[in-house]
Amino acid sequence: MMGYSSDKLQFVDRQLGIGMSGQDCGGEMTYRTLVAFECESDPTKKSVEAIKLNNCTYYVIWKDPAACPMYPMECAVNNGTHSFDLSPLYEAGSMQWAGLLNGTRTALYVRSCGQVESGTEGCDHTAGVCGVVEKDGVKVALNLGRAASDLKIEDGIIYEMYSNGGRVCLDRSKQASTRVEYSCAKQSESVIQSAFFNDELCLYIVEVASPYGCIQETVTSHNCTITHPETGITYDFSYLREDYQFANVHSNFKVHVCGALAEGCGPDNRDSASCEIVNGNYLSLGDAATTTLSLENNVFTLLYTGGDRCMTTRDGVQYKSTEIALLCNRNVRTGVPRYLNRDSEACVYHFEWEVAAACPPLEPTCRVIDSSLREYDLSVLRRNTDWTVRDSNNRVYSLNVCGVSSVCGDNSAICYIQDSGNTKVSVGRVSGEPTVMDDGRILLSYYHGDECGKDGERRWTTNIIFTCEPQSESLPTISANEETCEVTVEWRTLHACPAAFAIGTNCTVINPVTDVTYDLWRLSNRAYTATVDEHTYTYSFCSPLPSPCNEVSTAGSCQGSTVTDTHKNNGHVNTTLTYSNGVITLNYMNGDVCSRGDIRETTIKMVCDHSLSDVEVEFDQIKEVSHCVYEAFAFSGLPCDKEVLSQCEIAGYDISGLALTRGNYYTTHNNFTFTINACRGINSPSPCSSNAAVCMRHGVGHGVSLGEVSSATLVYEDSSLKLKYKGADLCPDSGLPYMSVITFLCDTEDNVGSPEYLSNSSCVYNFLWRTKFACKDREVSDSCTIRDSESGEVVLDLSSLKGTYSINSPGTSDTYSVAVCDKLADSQCKRDTAVCLATGSERVSLGLFESDTSITRTGTRSITSLTYLNGDVCMQENGISVPRRTVIDFTCDREGDESPTFVGTTECETRLKFPTPLVCQQDITSCEVVKDGHVIDLSSLSHSPQYLVSNQITLDPPGYIYLSVCHSLKSSDIVQCTGKAAACFTPNSGPSSTNIGRISGALHLAEDGNPELLYSGGDPCPAGGEYSTRITFLCRRDYPSIPYLVEEANCQYRVTWYTDRVCVSPDPEPVQGCAISDPDTQFLYDLTALTVSRDYYQTTVKGTNGNVQILANVCGQVDTCGPDVAVCSLFNGQTLSLGKASTATTELAQEKGEVQISYTEGAVSSDCPNGKSSKILVMCCSENKEMKVLSVSEDECVYFFSLCSQKVCQFTPKECVFKLGGVVYDFAPLARRDSNWAVDDDDRTFYLNPCRGVHIDSTLQGCTENSIACLSEKSLLRSQSLGLIETRIQGTGANKSEISLSYSGGSELPCSERAARTEILFECGNSLGSPVFLGDSDCTYKFTWSSFVACNSSSRPVVSHTCRYTSPVTESYVDLSQLKSSQYSVESAPYTIHLAKCGALLDDKIEDRRCGGNLVCFKDQRNNRVTRFGGSFDELEIFARADSAEQIITSNTRCEDSADKTWRAIVEYTCSETGEESMYFRGLSHCHVLLGVSTPLVCSGSKSSKHSSFLMIILLLLAAAFLALLLLYICINSNRRDKVLRKIRSILPVRGARAQTMAYKRVMIDMKETEEGNTACDF
Repeated sequence: MMGYSSDKLQFVDRQLGIGMSGQDCGGEMTYRTLVAFECESDPTKKSVEAIKLNNCTYYVIWKDPAACPMYPMECAVNNGTHSFDLSPLYEAGSMQWAGLLNGTRTALYVRSCGQVESGTEGCDHTAGVCGVVEKDGVKVALNLGRAASDLKIEDGIIYEMYSNGGRVCLDRSKQASTRVEYSCAKQSESVIQSAFFNDELCLYIVEVASPYGCIQETVTSHNCTITHPETGITYDFSYLREDYQFANVHSNFKVHVCGALAEGCGPDNRDSASCEIVNGNYLSLGDAATTTLSLENNVFTLLYTGGDRCMTTRDGVQYKSTEIALLCNRNVRTGVPRYLNRDSEACVYHFEWEVAAACPPLEPTCRVIDSSLREYDLSVLRRNTDWTVRDSNNRVYSLNVCGVSSVCGDNSAICYIQDSGNTKVSVGRVSGEPTVMDDGRILLSYYHGDECGKDGERRWTTNIIFTCEPQSESLPTISANEETCEVTVEWRTLHACPAAFAIGTNCTVINPVTDVTYDLWRLSNRAYTATVDEHTYTYSFCSPLPSPCNEVSTAGSCQGSTVTDTHKNNGHVNTTLTYSNGVITLNYMNGDVCSRGDIRETTIKMVCDHSLSDVEVEFDQIKEVSHCVYEAFAFSGLPCDKEVLSQCEIAGYDISGLALTRGNYYTTHNNFTFTINACRGINSPSPCSSNAAVCMRHGVGHGVSLGEVSSATLVYEDSSLKLKYKGADLCPDSGLPYMSVITFLCDTEDNVGSPEYLSNSSCVYNFLWRTKFACKDREVSDSCTIRDSESGEVVLDLSSLKGTYSINSPGTSDTYSVAVCDKLADSQCKRDTAVCLATGSERVSLGLFESDTSITRTGTRSITSLTYLNGDVCMQENGISVPRRTVIDFTCDREGDESPTFVGTTECETRLKFPTPLVCQQDITSCEVVKDGHVIDLSSLSHSPQYLVSNQITLDPPGYIYLSVCHSLKSSDIVQCTGKAAACFTPNSGPSSTNIGRISGALHLAEDGNPELLYSGGDPCPAGGEYSTRITFLCRRDYPSIPYLVEEANCQYRVTWYTDRVCVSPDPEPVQGCAISDPDTQFLYDLTALTVSRDYYQTTVKGTNGNVQILANVCGQVDTCGPDVAVCSLFNGQTLSLGKASTATTELAQEKGEVQISYTEGAVSSDCPNGKSSKILVMCCSENKEMKVLSVSEDECVYFFSLCSQKVCQFTPKECVFKLGGVVYDFAPLARRDSNWAVDDDDRTFYLNPCRGVHIDSTLQGCTENSIACLSEKSLLRSQSLGLIETRIQGTGANKSEISLSYSGGSELPCSERAARTEILFECGNSLGSPVFLGDSDCTYKFTWSSFVACNSSSRPVVSHTCRYTSPVTESYVDLSQLKSSQYSVESAPYTIHLAKCGALLDDKIEDRRCGGNLVCFKDQRNNRVTRFGGSFDELEIFARADSAEQIITSNTRCEDSADKTWRAIVEYTCSETGEESMYFRGLSHCHVLLGVSTPLVCSGSKSSKHSSFLMIILLLLAAAFLALLLLYICINSNRRDKVLRKIRSILPVRGARAQTMAYKRVMIDMKETEEGNTACDF
């Protein structure tokens, strides 16, 4: 035996080895074997070599990848513009995730840039990604890849690859690999968001949301603390404040942190912070007063400037400076800096310093996975402000969960406070991650607290034990043992319960929280169908589809084509279910083979919809998530828990119409997302339980309940309707449940609206919701209809159900005769009976049809009922006769027979049910969706009753498409669809309108990430299926918000809608002062226009001793309350400041057109040590100086008001669609966003803005916001209104092709006796055009306007966003990128203009290099100023018509003539008559450069029409000349003439003898005359 087994691995002199001793070798010697392990990274080159050193000793060299050291990969990357450093993720350790991968419950462990920690669930120590699954009750760890490449960036995605994992795929020849992708998430924690698996490639894809994936801004500070802009973590270097001395070969150095050296740098530099000492000479390397701490790309730098003089250069004198890079090293608390080098050119001394203060605090993941692969998440308990707990000795502890305390400091997670808060004793520092104990409780331990015990020989340790308590929430209890130096915290919380996840077989699964069993067998043996675009999808549950799919009898998901009539098996039926947080999931795998060899599969996610029964299923949101992998949501009442509804009606108000059964409302604030529903719980999937009505979520963590449905109270107070909730979770600040208050304001423009975040004070979250449902009930009804009392519009009509019905009572011979909306005609009951019961020979009236009989809608489900009162006497009660009555409830049924059924009888009331589709059409849907942590809210687009879709394709038959956003269309003379259509096609002539889609789901993100609305279930399509419309919203700023029809096939319409409402921009930070700009629209909100000198804004607040008057000014002070007071309260003659005017800060609110201004530093009191403060939300609505009270904090320190003003109203086109002469016109493109159309006429200027009304600024004081036109004259101090927008009358001009718009109700000043009027005559033009003043007479101001918006459908131009378009007349394809020259130049003194052809940029070879890389360059030779028009041609606008096109290019350069405008270039492409191309300068117009390009590319034919006409004239002249010569040749010779005449007579038609004689006589006379004259012949 050469050596016995040994496990004593040693590392000596950088050599890894093991020594083994064997049997006796002879004498006193034994056999010895020494094994030396050497690194060989290539597995194919590993080897073992034995060397005999002597008879008893052998030396073995073993080369193997296992001997290679586990260094982390490079964890930083640069894309050329920004750097990303993910090394903090490596230091934080492995991230965890649990979920389904390939149908198997899997726990994932991922270590960024390295290997998972040793001992992690049995994972291979070389694995960077490890998966743990359970097989036959045994956990198996899978190596899913080793760190194989440094961090990379491709296509804007940060990722790293892990390869050479285990052979875990079906194809055992392949080794597993993983691609980990990092996205930006502004939160403190990095988490795995999702994981996917591709078996064909044996590739796992893991998506991680991390703050280190964000572009890092450079942050600076001039003290010893600095806050990370993405994580929000504050780094504090103040404990390093002392002198540090160190040396290199030639010099000694002294450095002080964030202050001056104790003894300065020699006698002349007492304020130095950095000093070099050379041979006794002192050189200052920077002054303490210049201290700058910066953070860039996760690197901290301490900079001191202003040291001793260094040298003199051409740029002046340079002084010595110090730059210290502060690097993370958790093992070094203080340490000393280390000299690196000196940059002699910049006189900068470079040092680096490893110190623990530069490390991010250890915040271990709060997620943990137990042995059963169940996931727990305690991250909800992690707080920015600590939990405060007292023990039995009244000692106060401050603690955090899975994170550093905000109070204790020095990386402590928990401490107790003594000496009145002056001393904090750490009883535990962040040390590790939570673990699940055998009994299911969770243990989180904090070690290495401060010294403890009599001699300080021990240190404090804290153990927090979390116990699952699903039904309630409580504060932790704490106890301390001074002898063992241990603190124990007991915490019972629902957040210690495992995530609601379960796997079920045989098509049943049990909710692990409620123990409710969901049985999907009830849905088996039937097919469910949905149509999306050109495909029909059919699904089944638990059993195969009733009909085979592509000859496959076991298919559970089938995809059919409506074009080719082919079918594909998208997956075999499966009876294994998974339940996770309210979602039941089925996976149908191994379908047909797809292109590229992929296998088709389908995932069905079933979620609750309380509006459906437990046997009804509706499929929605069907999409292809990856190639041939499909996902569909199935909505049903089956997975619903018992629904809890809240009060939604009070004193004439009914907000039940806001309740959503699918989707939710969203609003955000500081990376917190709030999910809200009204009157009922939030819908799945959601981060909170379905009992929550308001849920708060930070980043991608779990949710916190801010309000439970069961706790809701609806009240009317402070002149507002308010819905108040109490949450299920406790607030750490108070230990009491969270609260939320939603304040509703009436929106008279008939909008559903959405909630907006307002404030958070004392754990009470305030929201604002402007909605039509907060207006007093406006519905009036009769026996069969409900109408809007103001508009008269019918909102519900049941008249089609009018008639008589007969019902048999189950189990009896009783028969009910029922009349709906009428009385029984031949009733054997008393007169006017509507319901008559026949029981044997007896007849009983169960209710009368009377003059005041009417249908009603009540309740959160908008239950529609018809009640008949005053039937026969039922009983006597206290001597009073109680009559019988009948209630008919109309319920939603889309497919059943429309006839009433018997429900039951209670005392004197008979209840009937009438299923009908008339009451089940969804009227509204959620208009919000969350994308990348931002809420996209399209509710502002729902303000208009309908939109006219611009046709980019030819419709057959021709016509118009109208649609609405998130609600059904309203019937009008324009829109005549029925069935609550959300999209409607109206033909120019012929049959009636067609419903091309109803509301069928909430706004959602399509697979390309763009927001999308799907309207399906329209009228039957002649080709099969139903009409549907899909609307995709794309981001585009500074562009009219107009929908475009881009495709129509097989009754499926596709609409593209460019709008700034879907642009995701970070909210700008609050700014000092009274003006802020909207980054999406560039609209400048300037609140100084709201400043008043008297008649201040006011309201009243209900106080404890009575009503308190509030006075406020905006961007000014309230003089009656004292200097610098912007808001104050008045009570019993005493004033109290609620905020100083000098502290004003302005920020954007959630809703477009709303701005919030805040004032602080008001009156100080014991309850308000920081002073009272006020916030005023300025909203776009009718001017009103009466403010509304939104909220007042419980301590009365923070006041929140709202104020209406037109000054913050952004672009809102009004009444821009109208019908004239059978043609529908949309003038919305003429509406200017924040400027007006200006027309000069001598010393006066006219300002116009159709659809919106003029934008009022300082030059238009005196004109009103709703004016269509304003007149400004130099001789007058105030401008005058020339007509109001709401007075518009449309008609035709003298030329029937012209459109006339007239407006009245203007000012009387210009005319003295009558109000001014404006008339605009529109004619069809090639471009958007501009107004031209014609003149004025009789106080009527007349303009003409040539624009494409006035063209009918046959001559309306095509609007394109690229260089290519199809001619609207000839349908020929035009490509402006095919211009002959790549760039054009023209001189027109004093200007030089350069233009790049469409699709190209000016090159650098141009005369002025400043022009390179732009589209247009305009140079003024007088001042050498250059205006550049940059960007991409694919982002520009082309308006194209026959023989011409106009292109608009915008510059970023401000226009000198108007500070609020930028220069624009308008390039007009016209048809070239000669076929040549040239550019010409057309002149300058108010902030516009006008250019022209003549080219044959835009001609309607292959050559220009004018050129073709010219050629035709030439040919006609030549033909005429030839004919004249021929006649002359014939007439000269008589024989030749006679022969021709005979030939003519032989072919002339004979119409009778008289006609023939007359013709002959005429010819003979002419011949005779010719012979006599002998000069010509006349026919």
